[in-house]
Amino acid sequence: MEQKRTLWIILASGIFLLVVIGAAVILYAPAMNRNTNARALRDSGEIWVSPGLSSSSST
Repeated sequence: MEQKRTLWIILASGIFLLVVIGAAVILYAPAMNRNTNARALRDSGEIWVSPGLSSSSST
């Protein structure tokens, strides 16, 4: 009976870790693939400006 309880604890811990690591991969993996066009433009030597990140403000 003690071995069965230990097995359930190990199984539950493994599933918990799998869910936590899986969620982290899903949430943070798209961040690595963001702005691939901007990266390509920077590598090609062209100058580009993002319309949402203008450094001058019109106040």
